[in-house]
Amino acid sequence: METRRYRPMRVEATEERRPAVPHRGSRTPISAEALDESLKNVLSNNTTVGGRSLEGVHPVANVDRVQRLEYVSQRHISSSGLVVIADGVEIVNENLLKGNTEVKKVILPKSVRVIGRSAFEGCTSLEEVELPPRLMRIDMYAFKDCTSLTDVYIPGSVDTVNEGAFYGCTRLVDLEIGCGVRRLEKLCFANCKSLRNFRKRNLPKSVEQAIMIDGLWKSTWEACFIGCPCARTLFGEKKNEFMRQYGLA
Repeated sequence: METRRYRPMRVEATEERRPAVPHRGSRTPISAEALDESLKNVLSNNTTVGGRSLEGVHPVANVDRVQRLEYVSQRHISSSGLVVIADGVEIVNENLLKGNTEVKKVILPKSVRVIGRSAFEGCTSLEEVELPPRLMRIDMYAFKDCTSLTDVYIPGSVDTVNEGAFYGCTRLVDLEIGCGVRRLEKLCFANCKSLRNFRKRNLPKSVEQAIMIDGLWKSTWEACFIGCPCARTLFGEKKNEFMRQYGLA
């Protein structure tokens, strides 16, 4: 009996068109085009925030599917320098707006838990950012050299403000650290040359009073505020060596 041979049916692949927005937990970069497609109708009916018009502002991120924000296109920055990050984002990724000199204000949603390394480093025009009440961690150099930033409130939900987080914010005048903050890493407010009124007594009792640096225990007050007018006597005999090491001398 003759055996009949069947040729497999050829099936043409069909591309399912979906916004290129990562699933929860994914680290896939988001393209500007994908964001623009997925950001329709997120702002709801709000027209102003803090007296600034939101007309023409595209909120950054899809509220339903994105947890990690990795990309901001130029069109997400309004003509007044406002950036709105939509609710649902939990992690502001490292280097997000690093070196951007046009951003003046950033609105972070309550959902944000982590601000990544160097996320806003070198944003020299950034004047205002309100840290959300459930924020847990501010990573290294997150706001380093934001030289237009004048006041900062660290909410008590934050566990750690990492090394150099606000290093070189030379116009920072008002600083408040909420009760509940546990750890301030070295240099987190170093070289903030306008920070005159903050005092050691302003550190809440929840903050650990000493941290390890190069194998030695140092006072948190000394290690974090070196180069600031509010803290003058620091590190004793090794002050100059430490300042030279970190470019503060």
